Amino acid sequence: MNLLNETLSELRRKNLNPSDVEWVGSEDGDYAIDWAAFEKMANFDYDCGWGSQKVARDLVIVGSDWWLSRYEYDGSEGWAFHRKLERKPDAASFSSVNTADGSWSGCMIEDIEEELEEERRNPTGWNAIFHTHPTGDQA
Repeated sequence: MNLLNETLSELRRKNLNPSDVEWVGSEDGDYAIDWAAFEKMANFDYDCGWGSQKVARDLVIVGSDWWLSRYEYDGSEGWAFHRKLERKPDAASFSSVNTADGSWSGCMIEDIEEELEEERRNPTGWNAIFHTHPTGDQA
């Protein structure tokens, strides 16, 4: 795989061009170059298949409301496309980011909030066990 060609293909898939790129660098923003400099250094072939990752894992290509980041799974690597996230004006607050029982069903904030609300209405899980006296009275 050629990194430059892979990058250009990913941009085209999203109807973007190199002129849409604002900067290229590290995720934390400590390192940054323009597209022209990246284009020169990215014109190389690498093995994107199984094995160790060859391209810097914190490399990002950034546009005005989007970015590409590197993904890796067991040595297979490529680009992941992201759009800038927008907060809705009526966004609800939330009170937890982990599930009470560690189940897969609570893997999203909305699910966790529903789980917590259900536990408040009908204490049946660990919360009920730890907050109930042996007599059955609530602590």
